[in-house]
Amino acid sequence: MSDDSENNLRMTGDNMLSDGNTNRWKEIGFNHNFLNNKWLEKKMIKVTLNGCNMQMMRGEKIPMILLDNQMGMNLFNINERNAVSKRIFETGTGWFIIKSLKWIYDANNKTNMGTAWKTEIVLTRREWPIIGYNKEEIKEEDNSA
Repeated sequence: MSDDSENNLRMTGDNMLSDGNTNRWKEIGFNHNFLNNKWLEKKMIKVTLNGCNMQMMRGEKIPMILLDNQMGMNLFNINERNAVSKRIFETGTGWFIIKSLKWIYDANNKTNMGTAWKTEIVLTRREWPIIGYNKEEIKEEDNSA
């Protein structure tokens, strides 16, 4: 409630003279919402696929694995068993939600594997892992106690 409404409530004992759902910091609301929306935009990935993929729909939850090729090539002890797992970007890998889909047809461009279609997807993530949290380490500590 606003400052005036709080004073009216104390003096009269009821909220009949309150001015509604306002806050004394209402001027800050615009900037606060702007900042929140920018933080949400920061957590989106735009993916372009070759061809027209009609198997997906907006709001669907899909898995995505992000590989870090530069880091993986520089690591030691890479063999056939751990070649993929050493390159996975674990913090970024996980379940994403399809925010938007766009199917684009360009008759003049057939460089996408022989098709003039491409699919643009904007993915967003709502559950981010806790950095430094390892489930296996926690389980081992719990069993030993």
